[in-house]
Amino acid sequence: MELVPKGSTFRLMAIQCAHCGSVVGVQEIFNVAHLVKQLAHKMRIALD
Repeated sequence: MELVPKGSTFRLMAIQCAHCGSVVGVQEIFNVAHLVKQLAHKMRIALD
C-alpha cells in the first residue's frame, strides 16, 4: 500500500500482512542507490 506521511512531499510503501492487512514494514518507493547509479552512468561518472 502506498503511503504519504502527513505534511510530507514523499511517498512510502507499506508492507502488509496478506491475511489481516496489518503493516509489518515500510520502505521508500524509489531505490535511491539505483537512481544515483543511473544518473552517474548518464553523466559518465564512475562510482567504483
